[in-house]
Amino acid sequence: MLSSPVDGPAKGISSWPYLKGVVEESYRLMGWDTKIGKPLRSTLRRLRLEKEIADMWGDAEAPRDREEIGS
Repeated sequence: MLSSPVDGPAKGISSWPYLKGVVEESYRLMGWDTKIGKPLRSTLRRLRLEKEIADMWGDAEAPRDREEIGS
């Protein structure tokens, strides 16, 4: 889906520029990090899944959610 068709009228035209916005908006609406594609810590907390934060993000602390840093 992300690669360009090799023949036909859409040959060489990537659908990614069109899909990128849809994917990013979907992630934003779900409360997911738009760059990494994982639920934000605040989303996991809202869903009462605090214990899943470490599993979801590994040993490293999850990046701070934008709403937590005021941007």
